[in-house]
Amino acid sequence: MSPWIIDVLEPGRKPIDEAAVEVATKIKDRLIAKAKGDEYIPPVETETGFDIGKWYPAGTIALGLCGICFGIGGFCRHEDLRITGSSVTVGLAAIVFQYFLLLAAAIIFFMLVAIILSALGIELPTP
Repeated sequence: MSPWIIDVLEPGRKPIDEAAVEVATKIKDRLIAKAKGDEYIPPVETETGFDIGKWYPAGTIALGLCGICFGIGGFCRHEDLRITGSSVTVGLAAIVFQYFLLLAAAIIFFMLVAIILSALGIELPTP
């Protein structure tokens, strides 16, 4: 599964205005209950179900570690080196992919900043 599919499968979050109205309603209900002398009993929140966005990174890393462990186990048993090497490589790639997009975005950001500073003629001081 790619991270882009998660956006489709994950239930949408509430907009900020709906969340603000919900918080204001809870505060109003507490104040009304306190004014009447009653104890405030919050409404029962229903569970939204399985949140795939929370479990996707952990699952990908766990499967990557399984691939690495199987590759190392095959290497220790003197299996074919190409199969064990590819198992370790795929496991590492699964783990690295989680952080690759963040790294790529950071590199692009710093390159754009350097290009803009260069175009403006601003040089950074060197030690």
